[in-house]
Order: sequence, then structure tokens, then C-alpha cells
Amino acid sequence: MKKMVAGVVLLAVALCVCQTNRPNGGIYTRQQEACARGDAESCAILGDGYERGKAGAYDYAKAVEFYEKSCALKNYAACANAARIHSFFKESVIKMRAYARKACDANIASGCAHLVSAYLYGAERDVAKALALAEKSCNENDGYACGWLGHIYKSEEDVNSDLATANRFLPERRSFINRNAIKVI
Repeated sequence: MKKMVAGVVLLAVALCVCQTNRPNGGIYTRQQEACARGDAESCAILGDGYERGKAGAYDYAKAVEFYEKSCALKNYAACANAARIHSFFKESVIKMRAYARKACDANIASGCAHLVSAYLYGAERDVAKALALAEKSCNENDGYACGWLGHIYKSEEDVNSDLATANRFLPERRSFINRNAIKVI
């Protein structure tokens, strides 16, 4: 009897694991088919699924592959997502800058925010460009850019250090993050 109960428990666990590893009941299978046909939104959904582990395991390489494909199909928000993932890896800075520039040129605020970091810490250091992009993106409600703006006003020698202005933008970033966290829940 104990062996039979143990066998049933093992079978239930195995079925549960298989269900968990299935990519949301075929949703991602349909997205892969649509992406292969050139649907930019489906490619972006796949990128998001792999980035968040919803399409199976967490897989940044696959996520960026699908974001890049979506970007090539003129989904510029996906360009910003590709830039964000490339920013995690030191060897991908050139790719990060290229995808961020593509997104920013299409007026995607988060793409501009990624360019801010490139202008502050990259080979093309240009604090004036970083400041202009951070202001533009913060005005478009990108919390990440507001944080950069506060940082620039607080820390950069090339800008008149203005703690009052810096402190004005840092709470905006926290407020933006809190508003988006509430939307997610």
C-alpha cells in the first residue's frame, strides 16, 4: 500500500513539473509561430516570456534574441528592452548603445534613459547630452530617467550641483516606481 501511495505521489509530482514547464498551455507556441511569420508584437511577447521565465526557464539569451527580432521589425519598445538586457553585460555595451539609440530616436523614453548611462559612463562621455536626454525622458514619466536626472544634478561636476533640484527628481522616481508596482499587482 505504501509503495502504491508513493507511486501515485511521484506521478502527481511528475505531472505537476511537466505542467509547470509547459509554456502557458501553448500560448508561447502560438507566439513563436506568429513571430516566425514576422509579427513584431509576438516576438516581443516571447522576449518578455523568456526574460521573466514564463516561457519556460529564465533565458536572457533567448529574450534578447526575440527582442532584437521584434526591434528589427520596427517595434521600438522592444529595442529599449534589448538595450536594457545588454546593459547587464559589460561585453554588450556597444549593442546596448545601438539599441538604446534606435529606441530613443523613435521617442521611446526608456531607450533614451539607457543612453543617459552611456553618455555618463561610456566612451562617448557627454554630460550635456545625458542631461538633455534625462530631462526629456523624465518629462515623459520614465522613472529610471528621473533617477538619472537626480544623480546628474547631485553628482556631476560638469553641471552646477543643485541638491534641491536633485531631491525634486529622486522622489518622482520613487513615485513612478510605486505607481507602476500598483498597476502590476
